[in-house]
Amino acid sequence: MQTQDDVARWYRVSEAAKAKRNNPTYPRWVCEASDLLFNMLYPIGRIDRQRQHPSFYDGLVVGHHYSHHIMMRDAMPKEREQRTKNATSLVQNAFARISKEPLSIQHEFLRGFSMSLKRFASLDHECVPGATDRLDVLVCLLENKDKVQNLKTVTELHDLLTAQLGSNRVGHLRRVQKLCEEIHLQFRPPGRPRKN
Repeated sequence: MQTQDDVARWYRVSEAAKAKRNNPTYPRWVCEASDLLFNMLYPIGRIDRQRQHPSFYDGLVVGHHYSHHIMMRDAMPKEREQRTKNATSLVQNAFARISKEPLSIQHEFLRGFSMSLKRFASLDHECVPGATDRLDVLVCLLENKDKVQNLKTVTELHDLLTAQLGSNRVGHLRRVQKLCEEIHLQFRPPGRPRKN
């Protein structure tokens, strides 16, 4: 089960990775892994905008970001004042805009907003729909990117992840290989080096 510290750590890593997204000194796999992590933490961004109730989607988005600000405010005391200000401003602007709409649209917006708050308040695996062991593996990769850069094989990466997360959460070597392919994390080809 997730703890508030786990969720806060995931979001901190995601925010740090996104902030450095365009840094040319980072290898491609760091950017790909940070994008994948971001999409797992913000799954509502993948919902198709062509739907019957756009106000419900808007409520989900506002509720998700509001909950995120509140959770990070509680997890990071140094940012308490700024997070509170951001959360308050977000809700005031959204509610000022939605109050001008018909009641049916307001109802859909508030239904989406309350659903997002409920997900965060429960702090179980429903809180972050992408919160699987795979998410933990991505966070571990990004937290240890310097160590990962120095590894030579997928087997070494598998050993590193297993030491940090345990074999049950990391899974088989093939699972790590598939993730490496997805985020374009490449190691040198297997076998002996060529003789000159």
